[in-house]
Amino acid sequence: MNDAFKFFVPDIGDCIQLVEDWEFPLYLEGRNSSFVNVIKPGIKYGYRHSNNTILATLEAGTVLQVDRIYIRKGKSEWSSITFYIKYAPNDINREKRACIDKHWPSSTTVIEAEVAPEQKRKGCRFWAKLESVNELFVRRINNEDIPVDQKRPRTRKSTKPIEE
Repeated sequence: MNDAFKFFVPDIGDCIQLVEDWEFPLYLEGRNSSFVNVIKPGIKYGYRHSNNTILATLEAGTVLQVDRIYIRKGKSEWSSITFYIKYAPNDINREKRACIDKHWPSSTTVIEAEVAPEQKRKGCRFWAKLESVNELFVRRINNEDIPVDQKRPRTRKSTKPIEE
């Protein structure tokens, strides 16, 4: 069995896209606050280092940008990488809802409901221990290849009810 692999050390600013879902322990501390507040709103945590964790999952397709790499000789328990979430595929809720357009009360407008801003993962910054990061299956991605959050333009529909 060949255990060889292509070695890759990302630079600050490099982007990677998850090829598989990534489940990892997220440490409950201030440096992870933006992400913790999205996945577990209202949970209590301190702003200093803590060994308390919650299980976090990022789905395949998520794009992460390397923000910080911390590795010190003799301090491997502190080795970590800080990421910034550039794209999260499920940040737009695909549930359709109807609303009445105030200018055209006889028509129904179909729009996509966006996830509330406080629930969006895009823009969150978090760190994970190197041992968790080494479990990632990723592909390198250029900034111009990062998916764009695509919102459907508002379109006028007939007054017929929306069919699923």
